[in-house]
Amino acid sequence: PMGTVMAEKPGYEQLQQRIQELEALVARQSQRDHRLERLFNLSLDMLCVADLDGHFLLVNAAFETTLGYSTQELLDTPYIEFVHPDDRAATLKAAAQLATGAPLTFFENRYRCRDGAYKWLEWASAPVTDEKLLYAVARDITAQKKTQRELESQRDLFNNVLSNVPASIFWKDKNSVYLGVNDRFARDAGYPDPKKIIGKTDYDMAWTRQQADFYRKCDREVMETGIAMLNIEESQRQADGTEISLLTNKVPLLDTDGQVSGMLGIYIDISQRKQAEDRLRKSEARLQTLFDSAAEFIFVIDSEGKIIKANRCVYDQSGYTEDEVLGHNIKEFFSEDSQAICDCNFPGLREHGY
Repeated sequence: PMGTVMAEKPGYEQLQQRIQELEALVARQSQRDHRLERLFNLSLDMLCVADLDGHFLLVNAAFETTLGYSTQELLDTPYIEFVHPDDRAATLKAAAQLATGAPLTFFENRYRCRDGAYKWLEWASAPVTDEKLLYAVARDITAQKKTQRELESQRDLFNNVLSNVPASIFWKDKNSVYLGVNDRFARDAGYPDPKKIIGKTDYDMAWTRQQADFYRKCDREVMETGIAMLNIEESQRQADGTEISLLTNKVPLLDTDGQVSGMLGIYIDISQRKQAEDRLRKSEARLQTLFDSAAEFIFVIDSEGKIIKANRCVYDQSGYTEDEVLGHNIKEFFSEDSQAICDCNFPGLREHGY
């Protein structure tokens, strides 16, 4: 009919051109797929696609490298069979979450290797619900887990030592702000929990202002010079109001670059020792008073007859000085005629052959 335009059929050359364009498109797509496949298999992380029924549909080479199974073994076996028995319940729960369309990150479980050992894997998964597929990336964190366990073990040991060592321990930053203390230190300062002291300074503790000033002065010297201060005798007012004597050591803390980042201190209560020393000094003073008050000559001599001590009567009655008496043999002070008297008054000399 009039007015109707008939569509012309494409000619041979047009068909050839369209075929060539499609072939070029397919070639480009194939090239892109090949590049993606190479990248997929070069990844150090484990990449996979799985269905919602629990089977891998696609895995990269890292799966074989990490677990030791062939690709076919991985595709033929439900992935839950590779999971450690203790981790299966959590893994199934995570799979159910993914089936609802919710992504999952930082999920950890253990996968059995071909040699029977288990490796820790950390997963990040994203579901595509309209395709009913899961896209996931896993990373072998077995070495990190081992390091973490070792660090936890060391931390537990460190905390055990801190809790039981018979000394108060503390460490501060460069501003003398407390970064940590042990239980004994917390009790001294009047805090039930050592963590409550973190972030505080000496002015927040039970000690006097003068004591806090002295502690911080020593801190600055240690951190500014980088040299430890050892055997510092100082006093401390504790939370219960008692005053005790301390023997303190402070050493600088260094960062990874070798720079001073703070200081570590440790002290022990030497109050009883100081009291014992004071009692001993007083006792020695009393004995010295009795020694010097005697109206007779009193000598203390060693095994060779040398005088190592003499009372005041010796110097007052003989006129000799200490330099003239001490270190000399006692026989020098007695004549042959007085030897019999010496033997009577000092029978101990006769026992030694004098």
